[in-house]
Amino acid sequence: MFKLTVDPQDAPSEPQLVTLTFEKGVPVALDGKALSPVAMVETLNRVAGAHGVGRLDLVENRLVGIKSRGYTRRPPNGAAHRPPRTGAPGARPRHAALQAVVSVRYAQLIYDGLWFSTLREALAAFVSSTRRT
Repeated sequence: MFKLTVDPQDAPSEPQLVTLTFEKGVPVALDGKALSPVAMVETLNRVAGAHGVGRLDLVENRLVGIKSRGYTRRPPNGAAHRPPRTGAPGARPRHAALQAVVSVRYAQLIYDGLWFSTLREALAAFVSSTRRT
């Protein structure tokens, strides 16, 4: 099942640092090299997988009302992106809290198959507006 990741116990003990370059919130380069979105994901999958990143054992409540347990592999994604620190000293924690709520809700909408919902579209517009600079 885990063909794309090594067992974390067999992974290198030294971390491998990568640098992502973003334009308007979208990753465009990895370690200074411009990559297409597909090449970016493929490269990050190889690097992360070699270090045992992405294995997950979970129990969840499904939209249809059943509990489900599964093992899965989650590829690397935009989770590495964090907005730059700006604004007044007290503003950052509030911004981070809102970002966390929006991220979780957005992911849940997609997981539940509600990609074309008006709420998902509104959240996408909000996220895009926060990534302009």
